[in-house]
Amino acid sequence: MFKPNEGKLDRLIRATLADILILSGIFYFSGVFAWICIIVGTVLFFTAITGYCLPYGTLKINTLKYGARIPTWFVWLWSILLAALFFALLFTGVTTN
Repeated sequence: MFKPNEGKLDRLIRATLADILILSGIFYFSGVFAWICIIVGTVLFFTAITGYCLPYGTLKINTLKYGARIPTWFVWLWSILLAALFFALLFTGVTTN
């Protein structure tokens, strides 16, 4: 539907930040700030998966050339490891509150 405008490096950074924000919102923060972290993290993760960022499209920014040397298998492996970490922490009940 939309033409991808995010490079592999951009997508890796977004997925990592999304994971950190979502986990922080669930396990560390509480209240409104936790919800803000979860929502922003979810949006970042969705854009990392789809490869399309609406503000990039509006501003005519394209980062496809950055991270072109990163193999596709590494992007998928990193995403799987982040998802595994997320679910492991979610289901083990680790809390800091």
